[in-house]
Amino acid sequence: PRVEVSTMAGDDGEPCREYVVEVDRTQGDKLGIDVAEGEDPRDPLVIIGLKDGLIESWNCQQPGLEVRLGHRLVEVNGVRGSAPELKALCRE
Repeated sequence: PRVEVSTMAGDDGEPCREYVVEVDRTQGDKLGIDVAEGEDPRDPLVIIGLKDGLIESWNCQQPGLEVRLGHRLVEVNGVRGSAPELKALCRE
């Protein structure tokens, strides 16, 4: 999927920003992230765990644009939806 990630304000002393992470799941590889939903389902997903997978590979290949714990998933495959919608899109 095409995943858009938002950093948290104050992350590394930098202001909040969004950037696009593009990974290819057509071979069935896992993203390698654990996410949590906020109290409001309209809130973005928060990345709470990183493990082996496509995001780890992205992080190795994209210095300065690493996905980190606490970053928020705000869009998946061009859809900015609720946390449950984004979670379902990540599994496709």
